Amino acid sequence: MDYKGKQPYTTTIEEVDDDTIDELDFRLPNVEAVVPHSMPQSERVKYVTDDTAFKSWVCLYPAYFDKSRSVQQGRRVMKALAVDRPRARQIAEAASSLELQILYEPDKIYPRDLLNPGRVKVQLRLENGQLA
Repeated sequence: MDYKGKQPYTTTIEEVDDDTIDELDFRLPNVEAVVPHSMPQSERVKYVTDDTAFKSWVCLYPAYFDKSRSVQQGRRVMKALAVDRPRARQIAEAASSLELQILYEPDKIYPRDLLNPGRVKVQLRLENGQLA
């Protein structure tokens, strides 16, 4: 290849040890621990292939509860009730603790929030229209 007198672009990879990790110029993600539900996960998880039974359930995305978002950006609750950096798994745990029927879909993405995947479907009404 003819680079017309320029050196080809090369990169170097440096090893970083534990002592220099604090000197890097980017923040590491803040990982939140998820408190496990009292029931073993093997008994709680059910895999669903046909989601037609859940079409009438209400969808909850984390962006609906995010304090840092405006209404135009997707927040649907009052700012006083919103939380910092909500996760779909946290919403699923909260709805489950209220003994609501839920469907946790970790692979679904809200179009306005591509970096925070997951949604929770909640059954608020039974087939006869009464509250669940």
